[in-house]
Amino acid sequence: MLSVIGLNCLLAVLTGWLTYRLWRWRCWLTQLTNWLRHTASAPLYTGDLGYAIALKRVQLAEARLGIAQWQLRSRQTRQVLQFAKFLRLLLLYRAARR
Repeated sequence: MLSVIGLNCLLAVLTGWLTYRLWRWRCWLTQLTNWLRHTASAPLYTGDLGYAIALKRVQLAEARLGIAQWQLRSRQTRQVLQFAKFLRLLLLYRAARR
């Protein structure tokens, strides 16, 4: 029981220390956040822009290909299920005729 209390106290001290350190760095973290936002929204150079557009087109084509593959697989699955249902009905029909 004493070890649990000691561990909880150690955890509380560590949490307090981390909170204090982050509080001291809040101004620097705010500046970093603002810089990152500004950098993310900055316009790209023309060469980078062409590359970014080409990359988006490739990603879009890849997504379309993935969707087409899923559609093909689902259609094949439906056909296999329909064939299995047909075979089942055929076997039931043959069993009923005997």
